[in-house]
Amino acid sequence: MKLKWRGLQFEHYILGILLAVEWIMSFTFLGYIHIPPISITTAHIPIVVIACLFGPVESSVAGLFFGLGSMYKASALYVMLGDRIFSPFQTDFPIGSILLSVGTRVLFGFLMGCIFKIVNKSRYKWAGKSLAALIATPLHALLVYGAMGILFPESGFNYKSSFRWGVNDYAIAAICILAVILSDIIYHSSFVTHYKNVINDSELRQHWSVVHYYNICILHSSFFHNIFCKPDRIYVWCIWCQGNEENSTGHSSFAGTISGSYDFTELYSASYHFDDL
Repeated sequence: MKLKWRGLQFEHYILGILLAVEWIMSFTFLGYIHIPPISITTAHIPIVVIACLFGPVESSVAGLFFGLGSMYKASALYVMLGDRIFSPFQTDFPIGSILLSVGTRVLFGFLMGCIFKIVNKSRYKWAGKSLAALIATPLHALLVYGAMGILFPESGFNYKSSFRWGVNDYAIAAICILAVILSDIIYHSSFVTHYKNVINDSELRQHWSVVHYYNICILHSSFFHNIFCKPDRIYVWCIWCQGNEENSTGHSSFAGTISGSYDFTELYSASYHFDDL
């Protein structure tokens, strides 16, 4: 008897853990390599893994997490100058920034889910999955750089930029392939399959050990994110205030962010004391 998605307890836990990994990578330094003029990301890798194991809906949700994290980090202090167009608070075209940071990542997750859905129905699954994982990184770059060329042509990036690969790009592509293959092997191993069937066939709606460790993982992830990113919340709030002030005076918010009157360094360092009050 084929179980409905609502009854697949084990799949819920695995998807939740992968989404938590995506959330952490998207909102912290773990998913980005800060190299001028624009950061290189590895946060798309969990999206590819989710697309391989689940489908386009789940990978689209992961893409939404990635996009929100990208938009948040683009408003922070420690990004590259070229990353600021991903923030609606630092450009004169906020809708374009949202489409660039969130829209392209959701589309990427959906496309990867569709690709793996087709691959999983083919005869040569391993070859197809390896090829799909290989094209994931250039596909993500093509979507992002292409959107940058359309929405922000003054940035100097366009779809041609996605074909300029360096050592870091090849390394990230190799890591993506390795992550997909290992995840697929482990997920479909006999041990995991047996454990999955036991949980899904159980009369209990929750398996205590899995739920317990899963909740601990989410709790610690949220705690880590709150401690690590608390100065940035003050900074993003100041960016928003500055944008409102500059819009009321008719000045460019993007230019004002670079040479604005706010002393963000002082606010950034003082935010620790602010939270301790």
